[in-house]
Amino acid sequence: MKNYKQILILTAVLFNYSISLSQISTELLFEDNFTGTTLDSNKWFLETSRHTDEVQCYTSRPENLKVRNNNLEIIALRENYTQTNPQGVVTNYEFTSSSIETTSAINNLGYGKYEARIKVPTGVGFFPAFWTIGAFNGLGWPSYGEIDIMEFLGTENFVRGTAHWRNIAGEDGRAPRASSPALDMSIYHTYSVIRLPESITWYVDGTAYGTLNIWNNNDSTDELHTNHRIKLNLALGGWPPSPDATTPFPGTMFVDYVRVYKYDAALATNEVKNDNSRIIVSVKDNICSVKLTKSLSDFELTFYDMSGKKMLNKKVYNTNETSIDISTLSKGTYILNVTSTESERYSGMFINH
Repeated sequence: MKNYKQILILTAVLFNYSISLSQISTELLFEDNFTGTTLDSNKWFLETSRHTDEVQCYTSRPENLKVRNNNLEIIALRENYTQTNPQGVVTNYEFTSSSIETTSAINNLGYGKYEARIKVPTGVGFFPAFWTIGAFNGLGWPSYGEIDIMEFLGTENFVRGTAHWRNIAGEDGRAPRASSPALDMSIYHTYSVIRLPESITWYVDGTAYGTLNIWNNNDSTDELHTNHRIKLNLALGGWPPSPDATTPFPGTMFVDYVRVYKYDAALATNEVKNDNSRIIVSVKDNICSVKLTKSLSDFELTFYDMSGKKMLNKKVYNTNETSIDISTLSKGTYILNVTSTESERYSGMFINH
């Protein structure tokens, strides 16, 4: 990731180019701004159980979940709590929290942009997550697919993004295992993924930090193309260590909003300009054409994959436009970096599909 982060730091002007990203509509498929004082039961239901290796019990009590001040609050508590399951088994817990999931009425969430603005609690053991999951199919996890839009291990200064599916070898695909740039975890951040027929790309505050190629069900990623449900939860332990004496309770996960924007293939375009109209990029028959509207004597084009590896490079002299053969690039998301001898730099997303 080192080279990729350097690209972002060096950009003087950031443009967002992508034929496919332009297919995200402003039309909302789902939205909850958490107004009022109760959770909207038409949109969400509360889970009341625990997950393997985690130490909390999820409850539906108002002590663990509140809607107030235009936020959803998922509240983790250290307390003695006893739960009796439908089979009459009694379990004692030291911690409680909440987990919510979209209802069966919300059944149209496929390709599109999934986004939430969230502030997470920090401390040993806190494990908040914003994720999606496919319909259960009787074949066990991860055969129905899971997209972890944001996972945070309470003592780190970054979040993680990954997807899970049953790959061609019959194992958990678990990729791209991406980590975001360093973040101030004491404030709200906007976490999102863009699900497209060819890729899933992870973002924090509008900056991409990971992508997964799913074009044509690459590596048996069928379940990552299906409709998913949204989940928000604040777990304790499991992946991170369990809470200890230093963990500050109560710990609260604040969610300002959750939105899903529609994917619309009809919005595709073959040419996109950056906000300042300084660069025009177009693609036809595996040839990527680049034109700078500002005259520069020389410039250099470089394509990087999302791990920071240099994939293609071309130096251009005495002209403000050129083209480059991208047929050797596999389908997926790349960073296109344009650097001039006048020290002007432009960088942005490029999806090859």
